[in-house]
Amino acid sequence: MRVFNVYQHGEDELLAVKRGFSWPGFFFSAFWAAHHRLWLLAFGVVTVTVVGRKSELQGPWRLMADSGLVLVALLVGVVGNSLRGQQLQKHGWSVVKTVAAHDPDAAVAAVQKERKEDPEAWKQEQRLRQSRELGRQLAQAAMDGDAAVVKDLLAAGADPKWKGSTGATALMAAAQGGHAEVVDLLIAAGSEANAANTAGVTPLILAAQNGHVNVTARLLAAGADVQARDEDGDTALSVAQNSGHVDIVGLLSQGKE
Repeated sequence: MRVFNVYQHGEDELLAVKRGFSWPGFFFSAFWAAHHRLWLLAFGVVTVTVVGRKSELQGPWRLMADSGLVLVALLVGVVGNSLRGQQLQKHGWSVVKTVAAHDPDAAVAAVQKERKEDPEAWKQEQRLRQSRELGRQLAQAAMDGDAAVVKDLLAAGADPKWKGSTGATALMAAAQGGHAEVVDLLIAAGSEANAANTAGVTPLILAAQNGHVNVTARLLAAGADVQARDEDGDTALSVAQNSGHVDIVGLLSQGKE
């Protein structure tokens, strides 16, 4: 049994992509990449192969060149399926299920059967999956400081309170990066200024630790708790003092009064 990610496009179109190593990608690297429209990868493999074959190296240098070609094929085998999945997502496909099956057709059939047998449970599962994916994208956009994407994701239904596996939120990502405009958007959308991750770290602690004065001021205005401590017993004030952020120390000292 192998493990497949099953992708969906539109209402009914399904496609299964094996997770992990691709043996066809290893043995037929350039043809496999071209077949799946991974054009840049295919071009790279062909270029390396042509250069390697046409070189006039002899003896141990020839052996090294041939070994390099094998390593390129190995690389395609390792990353090929992952690149294929990323390409599908760029073209509007989304993962709807991860299943164990003998082959891609069996994986697709398993998803079709589940969807047909219990459509309500299927819809609920897809709503949860979509919520997780939107939350992940929101956190990434917040980390990047991309206010336009954050707006679009919030409008598309992304939960501003969503937490990742470590309890991290989009607001924490924006606070850590010092992205004041994104912080404003998330707070206005309902992000919790006092949410803590599994280590007890809050957005205010992150902003103070990284010296972001404007973000610290915004979080304080949103009701962030100056007294909140992480698992090491540190507060936003103590991390600002330890990091030498004098302006932030002043802001937080006023917040304690």
